[in-house]
Amino acid sequence: MIDEQDYEESNQMWKNSLYAYMVGKRPYLVHFNAYIRRVWKPTGSWDVFPRENGFYLIKFEKGEDYDRILKGGPWFMDSKLIIIKKWEADFNFEKAMLTTYPVW
Repeated sequence: MIDEQDYEESNQMWKNSLYAYMVGKRPYLVHFNAYIRRVWKPTGSWDVFPRENGFYLIKFEKGEDYDRILKGGPWFMDSKLIIIKKWEADFNFEKAMLTTYPVW
């Protein structure tokens, strides 16, 4: 059983985190990190964690970087759309899979 204080500390630790999903084949981690450095240009540090079903969890040091990426876009990598979602403690990767995609 997790007590409420531990739960809140965990939420604070991940508050500047986003999920990213690439439409199509997921890029290698090294390529995605290079994209973040080159295109998103965060002013602070970041960590990227590959997850199930092609998702990445991206944890930013600075809230400004988090806000800019979340509110910016649309984002594309190698002409593939990157879907960005806020981190949630109970995020369900299966339910988050897209079955239709917007076309511009």
